[in-house]
Amino acid sequence: MVDIGYYNCCSHFCRYCYANYDEVKVNANKRMHNPKSSLLIGELGADDVVKIRKSR
Repeated sequence: MVDIGYYNCCSHFCRYCYANYDEVKVNANKRMHNPKSSLLIGELGADDVVKIRKSR
């Protein structure tokens, strides 16, 4: 299994959600979201490395 999620990134704040544990961090992550970026939060930096996962 490959997890593509990101903790503290959903602003629905459901009480039962395991992924959010810091409302301040959720709001900070929401401000970092760029809808034109290929990432859920933030953007790729010059030193970032993207690896293609090989299928089995």
